[in-house]
Amino acid sequence: DPKDIVIDLRSKAAYDEWHFPNALYLDFPQALRAYGAFDAGQSYLLYCEFGLKSAHLADLMRRAGMHARHLSGGLREAKRLADEVDR
Repeated sequence: DPKDIVIDLRSKAAYDEWHFPNALYLDFPQALRAYGAFDAGQSYLLYCEFGLKSAHLADLMRRAGMHARHLSGGLREAKRLADEVDR
């Protein structure tokens, strides 16, 4: 969804190498501490290297009443989606 806030949970070096267009960088430990302060009125799309950390955080966010989902294919799925957006 174009209104989603996309958050990249990978390392800063990985983010700098490539990230989904307009994705925000927030490493996983920071995100675990900070998600409670996120805007509950927003929708979030999370991704990480393989989809495991993003799945965990999306679950925590949903339990806190937020709209959050993750890319189960991780980075590979993020790149595939970015290619679709470019077309």
